[in-house]
Amino acid sequence: MKKTTIQDIAKELGLSRNTVSKALVGSDAVAEETKFMVLRKAYEMGYAKFKMPLPKEVSEMYRKNSTKNILVLGRDSSSFWHRIITGISEELSRNNCRLFLNFIDEAMEERMELPRDLTESEVDGVIVLYVFSEEYISRIAKLGVPIVFLDAPKHYDSYLKYGDIVLPEGECSVRKQVEGLIAQGMRRIGFIGDITYCKSIHDRFRGYAAALIDANLERDRNIVKSVHVKNRYYSREEVENAFNSMPYIPDAIVCANDDIAKDLYYILKEKNISIPKDVAIVGFDDKEEAQVMTPPLSTVHIPNKNLGIRLVQELFWRIESPERTKEMVFLATHLVTRESAVKSLALD
Repeated sequence: MKKTTIQDIAKELGLSRNTVSKALVGSDAVAEETKFMVLRKAYEMGYAKFKMPLPKEVSEMYRKNSTKNILVLGRDSSSFWHRIITGISEELSRNNCRLFLNFIDEAMEERMELPRDLTESEVDGVIVLYVFSEEYISRIAKLGVPIVFLDAPKHYDSYLKYGDIVLPEGECSVRKQVEGLIAQGMRRIGFIGDITYCKSIHDRFRGYAAALIDANLERDRNIVKSVHVKNRYYSREEVENAFNSMPYIPDAIVCANDDIAKDLYYILKEKNISIPKDVAIVGFDDKEEAQVMTPPLSTVHIPNKNLGIRLVQELFWRIESPERTKEMVFLATHLVTRESAVKSLALD
């Protein structure tokens, strides 16, 4: 395709080449009305060599219509992430942007290896869907590309200095979740989840702990399994070890996410321990499996698709406002109470 030249613009507007050239560099020798007319026509014709700030109206046209390349970095492609990526993809499509999706495995992270799409393509912004090491994130940040994170380390300031953070609310929702258990008469309430891993899980633990404090209940450390383990309780073996190390069966167990709760279901079933009759179980995420587990899992719903949309919106805001103070944005979640946490529904 032939590139648009100054002569092409001049011919289209019936102006001299010299007038158009001066208008494009913002010369005071050209009337403001003529400058705007030239800039608008240059934009419409695809001219790309602007050397002055564009008028607000023209700049807005560029923002809405120019194609941006957005890189999304993740670790896996489970159904939980699929809904978030769907929201990201749809919002980028609505804004005429290209999506580059890259999965970074542990080996790449350890080698500090960046994806080719980031180093070899012209990327306008990055959305990070995994809590990578600060060293890896700092490597990305050195490229000077705007970044938005889904979640962050427990000490989130290590991420906030590089970009904005968007995450689902967890502390208040888990607090209400535990209050519901206590209202049914449950007093010995345990917890399973690696609170050293990320802010979201740490927030959920804070909500759990706050509910016990408000009810004047002592937290029994024997049934709280919150220390760091290799796979962060994302393995059945680690969940089983956590449960087996509890000296007694709690009235209820709060799981930091639905994956932990699912593994715990199988473990309890093998031990002939009834849910919720013997122990109530609650999770977090409201994954699709939660509804078909037996009994259905009581959990906290995350609006995953909207979360993806919000990540894109935050990134666009950051691209347009690079000097603004970094933000931490929380999306509201809501409780989904199902049979696993309602002992009155348990069959005798």
